[in-house]
Amino acid sequence: MNIKSILTTALVASLGVSAFATTDKTITGGAGDSNTRVAITSGDYNIILASPATTTSAGTMFKGGGSTITSLDGATNTPPVKWSFTATLNIDVNSSAEGSVKALDFGENKVQWNLGTLNIKNSSATDKTFLDVNIGKELRFTVNDNKKESSILGIRTNANVTGTTLTFASMHDGYYVIEGGTVNHSVKDTFFASGSTLLVRTGATFNASDNSILNFYSGSKFHIATGGKAEVYKFDMKNQLNSELLIEGTYTHKGTGLTTAILTVDKGNLIAKDLTGGTNARVVVKGAGSSIKNGGTMAIKGALEISNTDFTVDSTSGIIELTDFSGDYNGRAILSTGKLTINKESAFKRITTSGKETNIKLLYHGVGNELVINVTTAFEQIYAYETAPELKITLSSNENVKLLLTGGLPLNTAGNTASITFSGLDIGDERVFFVSGKDELTLSSKFTLLSDKGYDFNFVKGTYDGKAGFWMVAVPEPAEWAVIFGAIALGLAVYRRRK
Repeated sequence: MNIKSILTTALVASLGVSAFATTDKTITGGAGDSNTRVAITSGDYNIILASPATTTSAGTMFKGGGSTITSLDGATNTPPVKWSFTATLNIDVNSSAEGSVKALDFGENKVQWNLGTLNIKNSSATDKTFLDVNIGKELRFTVNDNKKESSILGIRTNANVTGTTLTFASMHDGYYVIEGGTVNHSVKDTFFASGSTLLVRTGATFNASDNSILNFYSGSKFHIATGGKAEVYKFDMKNQLNSELLIEGTYTHKGTGLTTAILTVDKGNLIAKDLTGGTNARVVVKGAGSSIKNGGTMAIKGALEISNTDFTVDSTSGIIELTDFSGDYNGRAILSTGKLTINKESAFKRITTSGKETNIKLLYHGVGNELVINVTTAFEQIYAYETAPELKITLSSNENVKLLLTGGLPLNTAGNTASITFSGLDIGDERVFFVSGKDELTLSSKFTLLSDKGYDFNFVKGTYDGKAGFWMVAVPEPAEWAVIFGAIALGLAVYRRRK
């Protein structure tokens, strides 16, 4: 049973705060099936749950029916009792006391919410009032195989949420942090089944502690709405490729690297500037159809990796800022059998350890990598690593679109051999430019440059935007030269005969 602080009438009057009830009311639930559920009636009191003399494996049955109470306690039964609820229940502590106020305490009990919403709010809240919400050993939200129904935990105020396991087991189930609320989430494991959602609404804040893991299964979603904020340390959807992290507000990731399925940064901001782990300091995207658009921004300490999927930088996107983790692990984009489509010029920016702004490096490994360039794009370097990686670079049909390599060796590799196949280049095109002050351009001997049309490449000294360097120009292969010269000779012979 909870013991609440008691404010005297004089103190309440002098401080202008709302009193809250200290009355306990014990409700004994029903045993058996859903027909035995006992109603929780509205009232300004703390409900204490109790088991009937005879229980079943189905648990002890209760129903909310839209009632409003001050707080809710689980019984102190040993071993832990499984409670089973249905329908909406509102917990409104109606307190403006500073510090912690008990709203829910399931102790070591297991609780299942079969249908409806558990709303936790504080109609007299101040910024300094936080509700204590202990979900117990396990709080599980579910429905009875009806895909149109939902079971929801809605928190509409400041709250500290603790416990062992929180599960949203059915489609349309949800964990909603409502406008004006700040939830500090310290539950060890939280699970989201297919179709369920963690939603941080406009004006709400969700902070998960460093000992909490958010587990998203295929088809689930983590949605930060416009004006919402979330800060998370541990996040797992790496093997659930149909899940989505949708950022319309601000999402801040701390700790080690972040791996997402579908990543959509739409108007919002993804911040991962406190990552640790050296080469693992990166945001890895694995879900198909990922994108950044509508002014969305990303600020990452380390790398952005596109792994076995595609990522589009929309023409409406904001800046993707990649900061060097160290001298060894630069701010860089990585293709790991991935596809990167760039539709916005100057979308990427690298910040060195000294704070200097420059172009990012593009790394790739594995086969089937593709870079699609629809606007003029600059990289400091294209770098291949591991065994025989392959990259296809597709240039827009717009001849004004250029690919620029601005620093160091234009192409390099740490593996045995590597290849780049260019698509969209015709004979004589000046579309790929290497910035270099040298008299001669020498590429790594490990690189093979190919054309999807079977051309060879020459490097012709020139300038672009006032910078000296070399254009990579497509020319026919030797066999094609023979055909061309033969055609010229045949043309001349015909011409002579006609004369």
